[in-house]
Amino acid sequence: CGEIIIDLKKFVAAPIIDFENCMVTVPAGVNGGVFEEFLNNAGYTCGHHPQSLFMSTVGGWIACRGAGQMSSRYGKIEDMVLGIRAILPNGKILDIKPVSRRAVGPGVMDFLVGSEGTIAILTQATLKIWKLPENRLPSVVAFPTLDDGLNAMREIMQSDIRPSVARLYDEHESQEKAHDSVDLSTNPIMCILEFVGSPPLVEVEASIGLKICRQHSAIILGNESFSKWQESRFNSYSAKFHAEGGYVETIEVTGLWSKIPMLYAAIKLEIQKLDRRILFGAHWSHIYAEGACQYMTFKIPDLGDEATALELHLSIWRTVQELTLEHGAAIAHHHGVGLFRTPWIEKELGGGLEVIEAVKRGLDPNNILNPGKIGLRLRPGSVVPISTKI
Repeated sequence: CGEIIIDLKKFVAAPIIDFENCMVTVPAGVNGGVFEEFLNNAGYTCGHHPQSLFMSTVGGWIACRGAGQMSSRYGKIEDMVLGIRAILPNGKILDIKPVSRRAVGPGVMDFLVGSEGTIAILTQATLKIWKLPENRLPSVVAFPTLDDGLNAMREIMQSDIRPSVARLYDEHESQEKAHDSVDLSTNPIMCILEFVGSPPLVEVEASIGLKICRQHSAIILGNESFSKWQESRFNSYSAKFHAEGGYVETIEVTGLWSKIPMLYAAIKLEIQKLDRRILFGAHWSHIYAEGACQYMTFKIPDLGDEATALELHLSIWRTVQELTLEHGAAIAHHHGVGLFRTPWIEKELGGGLEVIEAVKRGLDPNNILNPGKIGLRLRPGSVVPISTKI
C-alpha cells in the first residue's frame, strides 16, 4: 500500500552522557534495559522504568508518550525529553537542540512525543538523567477503604514530597499483590511506597508520607509485599492464565482526583453487568498533584468460544472508553493509541484532531508514515480494525 515500516532496534550506538548538564544523548533504537544498565554503571538513572523496560526502546517510549513505574518522582517521558533528532517524510532532518526551556513558538517537539510514527521517524533523543539515589526506603501500608487510600495519595502528592513508587491497589488487586504472610482482613486496601534520595531527605519524606497515611487510618505493614512486587515488576505476561485458555487485557486511563472514585465505581459496576465471570482489578501507580492514572486489568476466563470472548473483549473496551469520557477523564495515559482507540479520539481531543491532521497533511501529503494511527486517515484499501466500526 506504499507505507513505510522501519525497525530501529539495530539503530544503536553507545549513549553519550553530559555529566555537567545531567543529560544523555541516545539513539532511538537502544533497548531500555541496556540503556538503564549503561547509566547505572556511570552512577545515574534514566528515571523511566516501564514494565516493558527490557523489551522496549527509548524511541518507543517517546513515540508512545510512555510512563515508568517511578513517574510520580521523575515524571513521564515527555517530562524527560530535552531534544530530538528525527527524519521527516520528505527526508529532511528535524534537529531540536537540547536546552533547559524554550519559548520560540509552539512546542514543535510535542508533536513528536506521542506521535506514534505518524509525523516523523525518531532517530535520536537527549534526555534528562538523575544520579542514582544514595538511599531507598520502602514502606507498605493498608487502608480500611479505597477512599482513604486515594485521599492519602492525593495529599502526599500535594505536600511537596515525591515518592519514587506509589502503588495503591483496589481490594481485588491487594489480595493478588500482597505477600502470603500479610493479613488484609481489617484494612483490605494495600499500598506500596518507596522514598529515595540522600538519607536526610528520605527520612523526612517518608516521615511526612507515612504520617499522611496514618491520618487516613492506614496501618503499617512489613515490606514483604514490596519485595514481591520488585521480583515481578517487569513481568508483562500472565502465562498461567493464558495457558488455561483465558484472555487478559489492561486499559489505563487518567483523571482528576475529584473524578476517580466515581469513574472507578462506574466501570466496576458496568463490567459486572457485562459478564460476572470477568475478573476486574485496578491500581493507581502514576500519581500526580492533580490526579492519577487508573490502571485496570480484565481477565476473561476460558469461555469455550473464541468469538464470544473477543466480542466480550470489545465490549470491555467500549464500556471503559465511553465511561471515561463521560466522567471527564482521558482515555489513555501511557499505553499509546494505535488503531484500537480510534472511535473515541475526536471526542477526547476536543477539536485537537483537526490540528494534528493539518500537520500530518503538511508534512506527509502521501500518508506513508504509519497511516491510520492516533485517529488519522487510513490509506485506501487498508483493513479497518473492528473497534473503529463501533
